[in-house]
Amino acid sequence: MQPEFSRIIKLEDIGKEPFVQSIEADGKERAALSKRIGVEAIDVFKAKVTLQWKDAKHLELTADFKATVLQTCIRTADRLKQKLKGHVEEVFTTDPLPFQEEEMDLEALLAEPEPLVSDEIDFGEILSQHLCLDLNPYAVQEESEPVEHVESKTKTPFDRLKDLL
Repeated sequence: MQPEFSRIIKLEDIGKEPFVQSIEADGKERAALSKRIGVEAIDVFKAKVTLQWKDAKHLELTADFKATVLQTCIRTADRLKQKLKGHVEEVFTTDPLPFQEEEMDLEALLAEPEPLVSDEIDFGEILSQHLCLDLNPYAVQEESEPVEHVESKTKTPFDRLKDLL
């Protein structure tokens, strides 16, 4: 599967000086990404990314992104525009992930650098993943009132079976 918002750089092209790039998703990328993450639309998705070697085996990615996402309010089903700002800091390593026979603590695992599995890094996909994590899965319009649940008076097949007992 090809990522919707892909920005790839070979590790060998990142020198001693930080690699800095401003990126922005075009309309086709935003449409494909919105379909993937299950929102109505993404109007804006842009970021400033910095990649820098911390040492010979550890690559640090830092980025600040902005996005404008159209979601559906879970109370009213109205369109809801969300403006997001996110900050990303991740460290990657060229060392392979060590084999662990014992169960590893999640906190310790998250503190470990993520292993790079090839000679390149797709920082557009990394930002897409962080956008997904920053989205509110239960977007609610501020002025909306909770909808009261009303029990249906129509009989279900289970009600009919219960009546037969």
